[in-house]
Amino acid sequence: MSSSQKYEEILTNLLEADEKIKAIVVTLRNGLVIASKIRDADTDEELVAATTSVFDIFMNRVKKDFGSANDFINMMTVDENKFLFAAAGKDAILSIVANLEADDRKLKVYGGHIAKKIRLLVNHEPLDSTEIPQVIHLLANARSSSFPNGVFLKKVIFLGDARSGKSSIIKRFVENTFDTTYLPTIGMQISEKTLQFDECQLDLKFWEMESQSHIMSPLRKRFYSNSKLVFVIFDLTRKQTFTNLIKWINIFSKNFHEDVPIIILGNKSDLPDHEVSHEDIQQLQKEMNTIIFSVSAKTNENIEDAFKFAAHKIFNVL
Repeated sequence: MSSSQKYEEILTNLLEADEKIKAIVVTLRNGLVIASKIRDADTDEELVAATTSVFDIFMNRVKKDFGSANDFINMMTVDENKFLFAAAGKDAILSIVANLEADDRKLKVYGGHIAKKIRLLVNHEPLDSTEIPQVIHLLANARSSSFPNGVFLKKVIFLGDARSGKSSIIKRFVENTFDTTYLPTIGMQISEKTLQFDECQLDLKFWEMESQSHIMSPLRKRFYSNSKLVFVIFDLTRKQTFTNLIKWINIFSKNFHEDVPIIILGNKSDLPDHEVSHEDIQQLQKEMNTIIFSVSAKTNENIEDAFKFAAHKIFNVL
């Protein structure tokens, strides 16, 4: 698929995600438009003309206010429209025009996600999918202003077969790095990451135990205690790790009887030759009444969004 086709699919998917979005434009920092999509452009010439003139005015303001900043999302209202501007890396800006009735939270969630995809395309980096994943739709439609005010410390544990990518997923989220060399976890590893949601500070503490000795480990009870969320990881390229999901969930349930959210991640979405099919995943989702997310610790695909989803589950605001 060519870059122009990928831009077309990404912007089309965004228009379909929110019917209140009128237009989307991807612009380089020098003002060159590299992709655009306008709803009903063939029949609404006035909208096309108005959108073009507004972008010309506000692109200059965006460049003045934010300069070369690589990470920003800014919203403003002008006449009958809402505008969202989001940095798509250091070279491009994603701009969205929507109706006044459009929900700010929804626009920010979709805009932030699409801006990441645009950054990958502009930088000629691998893009796993042009589709908007289900986790983004869930986050976009979450109840607004639901997080409590204050500082909260929550423990999150990771389960799954060896080499499924537990450590890599944690490292990608905590440090935004990826090691190509496999280093097995020895004993127990603990990492930390802070998320901010308005007046809510969520300090996450991630616990991971060596998979091979997990069942017999004397540290097992300490590992499970006070858990507030469980990630179960499998490798999309190894069917057995998917089959073993139920084993890991049962082990947790037998040792920890509190009702906590369980989130399943299929890692290595960037690799070809998946042994776990889309049908396999859909069937398990139906049986468990849950959602399974495809992620890549290597390319960072859906990693940040999966953890944001986890935060919502911890506070039960989805």
